[in-house]
Amino acid sequence: MTPYGHPQTDLEKAYNQAHIRTRNIIEQSFGLLKARFRCLDISGGHLLYSPPLVCKMILVCAILHNICVRTNVPWDGDQQPLDTMEEEEESDDRDIVNNAAGPHRRIHIVQHFFT
Repeated sequence: MTPYGHPQTDLEKAYNQAHIRTRNIIEQSFGLLKARFRCLDISGGHLLYSPPLVCKMILVCAILHNICVRTNVPWDGDQQPLDTMEEEEESDDRDIVNNAAGPHRRIHIVQHFFT
């Protein structure tokens, strides 16, 4: 899902705020996993494997990370991912979705979860 480029209503603004908060958490999580498991950080922004396999790799890395945290496995948490992502610039076309069903799904989410 994408944020609204120019939110007009309070519901659209609330959706954008929730989107920003959620995206920040996801970006931080991926950054942490990429720093700890270099296998996730060598692609240069391209999938080296099929999407289902990449999903399994990320899931396994998350599980291994949680096991390491619970068992106090030492790790230098100050490591940075090899290719840190820069903040995405605001754009007038941020709410354009390649999938034609995307905008309708976003409207459904806004109407049912932000009222």
